[in-house]
Amino acid sequence: MTETTPRVAICAIAKNESAYLEEWVAYHHILGFDPIRIYSHEPTDDSDEVLERLAQKGLAEWVAWTAPADKKPQWVAYEDGLEKLRDRADWIAFIDLDEFVVVPEHETIQDFLADYGHLEAIAINWKMFGSSGLEKHEPGLVIERFTRCAKRSFSGNHAVKTLARVDAVEVPRVHTCHFREGVTYQTVGGEVIPHMTGKSEVVTHNVIRLNHYFTRSREEWDNKAKRGRGAKPANHPLKHRQEHEFHNNDRNEREEIDILAYIPKVKAFMRDELGLTVADAAAPAPATRAADG
Repeated sequence: MTETTPRVAICAIAKNESAYLEEWVAYHHILGFDPIRIYSHEPTDDSDEVLERLAQKGLAEWVAWTAPADKKPQWVAYEDGLEKLRDRADWIAFIDLDEFVVVPEHETIQDFLADYGHLEAIAINWKMFGSSGLEKHEPGLVIERFTRCAKRSFSGNHAVKTLARVDAVEVPRVHTCHFREGVTYQTVGGEVIPHMTGKSEVVTHNVIRLNHYFTRSREEWDNKAKRGRGAKPANHPLKHRQEHEFHNNDRNEREEIDILAYIPKVKAFMRDELGLTVADAAAPAPATRAADG
């Protein structure tokens, strides 16, 4: 690990995400993330088998994860991940399997950090994507199937996730972290995020963002709702997603296609490294681009 070529890790938790693991890992490897550590939270699908294949290829490391009923599985997984990755990475991102880091002005995360690595803790805004009108889980990559998203002014886009120097983080949480004294948590636009709010006043998407495929298709949303939230303990009354969350977040006002440039690379990586052939997605219907982006 050197100052010019930082090693940038991801820590994530997943439950019943087997259909998405290979694409998500392939994409983030192409972007320069390594190691990628995934906590498999009591799956009932074949997630563990997929993760083991990824581990055998040296593309991800994984942990079979169970949290006490009164603990938030995501919190304790992140705490363990920070401890296990602290000596093997310079930077760490805490993100989910439906979130894809996008750096529109750079080729890799290392290129981005060459320009913004002077910031110790970076708040990354969501860009919320809807269902693109899809009812079923159709062939194709996630980044290929869902191209419609909310306007920049949508409230959900104000939420942030964290990319930080490992030595800046004391206790990781879902949207932000408890940082070492003296660390400033801010967006690349310079907005300082108040302690533990997890939201910015100004939405910044042009330099770094998280494409958040929150709903995916209607069928995929229903499956997501059944498996529950990793940030809630098993005995929490709001463990499972509610119907209004789909309707509130199924935002398709504009089209965003810059991530499509990665599709050939992701499919080639999945073919060459994993022996997988991914079908092309059906072409989406045209969408109107909103004035506020």
